[in-house]
Amino acid sequence: MQHCLIISRSSRALVESAARAGFVVHAIDAFADEDCKNSAETATECEYDEEGFVPSAIDEIIKSLVATYPISVCIIGSGIQATQFKTSNYQFQLIKNTPETICQLQDPFYFSTLLKRNNIVFPKVFKNKPNNNKQYLNKLIGKQGGEHITFAEQTGLVQGYFQEFIKGKTCSVVFLSDGKSLEVVGFNEQYQYEYQNHPFLYAGAFSIESQQDIQERIKHILSIIVKETGVKGLCGMDYIIKEDNEIIVLEVNSRPPASFELHEAQQSLITAHLACFLDNLGTYNRCPEHRGYMILYADYRIMINDAMEWPHWAKDKPAANTIIHAGQPVCSIHASAESTNIVKTLLSERKKILNQQFYC
Repeated sequence: MQHCLIISRSSRALVESAARAGFVVHAIDAFADEDCKNSAETATECEYDEEGFVPSAIDEIIKSLVATYPISVCIIGSGIQATQFKTSNYQFQLIKNTPETICQLQDPFYFSTLLKRNNIVFPKVFKNKPNNNKQYLNKLIGKQGGEHITFAEQTGLVQGYFQEFIKGKTCSVVFLSDGKSLEVVGFNEQYQYEYQNHPFLYAGAFSIESQQDIQERIKHILSIIVKETGVKGLCGMDYIIKEDNEIIVLEVNSRPPASFELHEAQQSLITAHLACFLDNLGTYNRCPEHRGYMILYADYRIMINDAMEWPHWAKDKPAANTIIHAGQPVCSIHASAESTNIVKTLLSERKKILNQQFYC
């Protein structure tokens, strides 16, 4: 069996998918939660700060792993760029998009020009803080999870760039691409969580059946982006749908998005991800049921009791005696059902159940 290394801020879903594909999996992430440990051969927690994984720390872990295990493949998830460690030191195959493709997608000024050239709507972006009364967001390039996004009026020290704030329904699409053609896997609507000066923390998603015309427009947009950038693999695009059904593209993630597990069937999407880098797109029959997950953030400082009895629908569970501070993620809550509305109701009810256990 091949040994696979997965590096991601939260790797549990990727680990489970790689294990389903038949790999012996080794994980490096920021939490090394109990579910990740149960699915991986090894799961190592790595130092993580506002810039992502600490390069020196992650390099030491990789050195130790490759000295012990015959790792042949390395898959990059969130929280790290492939340039953060010297891959020439290792014999494994690094599954990633090219630096040029990543830069094209992450640079808001290049990306907005690319979209405008193809008549695709993208929020206005500015290098300097706008001095009018409209609402704008302050963002940092290359960050994930919404932790870096604030309203410009709340920003003191000017960093990153500024983007027009647009109201609407925040959605995403999961897709596979071989750099030339693409296969849409599924559509989602996203949850967001507001904590202090972080109004747009990513808090999960649930699968949706988009209207046929929206599906066709999204696929058309993706086909242009794939043609222009050559992006490959299991990827995601975030977008906003306004009240008049206008689609506003927000960003494209050139790595497996967190919501991919909402659509994964028995066939591993990691298998499909790897095939894309061999120019083998194929087709993927996604899971027919509706699924959703919600990230539970701590409202107050809590410690996980060693007598805690976790329900089966809780994943990414922290180890006993872990201290979690207010505003930090505790775990993820999952649900599946025959309709989106039932999934949303189950997630809401299950969130209340866990909160009662933590705070009562």
